[in-house]
Amino acid sequence: MTRTKFSDKRLAVAAASALMFSLSGVAGGQVVPSIDIEKATNGEDADTPTGPLVLVGDLVKWTYQVTNDGDATLFFISVMDDQLGPIVCPTDTLIPDASMDCEIVMGVAEPGQYKNVARVEACDDGDSFGGICADPLANAVEDSDPSHYFGEEPGGGGGEGCTPGYWKQPHHFGSWTGYTQDDKFAEVFGVPYDKTLLKALRTGGGKEMALGRHAVAALLNAASAGVDYAFSAADVIALVQQAWDSGEFEGAKDQLAAENEQVCELGRNPGEDDGVPGKGKKNK
Repeated sequence: MTRTKFSDKRLAVAAASALMFSLSGVAGGQVVPSIDIEKATNGEDADTPTGPLVLVGDLVKWTYQVTNDGDATLFFISVMDDQLGPIVCPTDTLIPDASMDCEIVMGVAEPGQYKNVARVEACDDGDSFGGICADPLANAVEDSDPSHYFGEEPGGGGGEGCTPGYWKQPHHFGSWTGYTQDDKFAEVFGVPYDKTLLKALRTGGGKEMALGRHAVAALLNAASAGVDYAFSAADVIALVQQAWDSGEFEGAKDQLAAENEQVCELGRNPGEDDGVPGKGKKNK
């Protein structure tokens, strides 16, 4: 990860006038502090998966903009990224309606779905210490904003795919790339299905349950450098979202199942799944 200098934009905020504004508030009304943070990945807001598609190994750029959208001056503003750590900003004080661009952070795209969350905290008490509101009547404010990208391996022509029966086996967990068994299906696919990826693979039944099994297998196939899969991960996620929106699960399941039941060349223990070398188990 490489950090570049934050924007040259500077806020000409004198401490005395800022404090005066904070104390004066809004004439005749109650002062309401508030703060907003907007995090972007490669220029996209990307609040929901998949976010921008980035080839594995390419650079990813995260930007952070903080705005005082309340009517009280804010002090001790701090920004933290849950994956990248503290983010440096040009000032820790903002008057109402003022914004600032914090540092730009660069990273290298990893395979699979990636998510990080930026959080900003501040206080409307100028006498606070260490970012903690010293005055019991002061208000601590905060906001957060997620951002995503999907790291794609260079695509192939298809013709390979491992089944749900392959991916759900503990002795094949080492083949998972970019995801873990405990990842939430709803967070990865952006649909209301309250299971982990592994639980979705292991849940029997039809309709959304059948699609859930093949959706996870398809996603893992698409994310794997060892599988020449017909669909990209973004294609798989889009197909699942469309099925959930329409309530028509069977067509999407059949489409993914056809690709998941191709030749599987990943590591395996013959006999543990179906005992047929080079062919996936047809587990619909």
